[in-house]
Amino acid sequence: MIGLLEHQGILPMFSHEDENISLSLLRAAYEGGAKLIEFTNRSYHALNVFKALKKTASKDMPDLILGAGTVMNVKEAKAFVKAGANFIVAPVINKSVAKFCAEEKILWCPGAGTLTEIVYAHELGSGMVKVFPAKQLGGPEFIKAILGPCPWVKIMATGGVTTEEEDLKSWFRAGVQCVGIGSHFFSSSIVDQGDYSRVSAKIKQSLQFVQSIRN
Repeated sequence: MIGLLEHQGILPMFSHEDENISLSLLRAAYEGGAKLIEFTNRSYHALNVFKALKKTASKDMPDLILGAGTVMNVKEAKAFVKAGANFIVAPVINKSVAKFCAEEKILWCPGAGTLTEIVYAHELGSGMVKVFPAKQLGGPEFIKAILGPCPWVKIMATGGVTTEEEDLKSWFRAGVQCVGIGSHFFSSSIVDQGDYSRVSAKIKQSLQFVQSIRN
């Protein structure tokens, strides 16, 4: 799973309480070339919407890997894994979630904001640590600084990462394996207008940027 995340380079993240809109956003991201996508747990109906997404994906998008984000505790982790989540992402470190994901052999990607937290998450079994909110913590220069003493840590930068080529270039040159992008793909204006083809186009272009940067 870590290798797949590294290869894709960008993890599109979205959430919407409307099941039909969520399905449209999922299809748009998939058609844009994303094979790993995060549905974030940010609404009262998130679990039910996630189940609907998994049901559709298993039928229409068999190679899609769908994870759950904003998973704050082990109760939520168990519920989403039971519903078919292929990986778990969180903004915080929770030791019980770490233990559960290790037992289930599920990738757990917790959020961290200091070098101590990053190393602690790594010691708890996180194969990739989510630095969040990455831009507010110091951006690419912060990533570069923490990887100096700890080059073995795999980092996903989330929070403030844009779809601009120069911005993506700065993150990957700093040493991240992956970036998480939400609102720059799934803005409220795009969702309100139902402009799902624009979602696909933005994701496709950003994935191409990442490959170009790496090459």
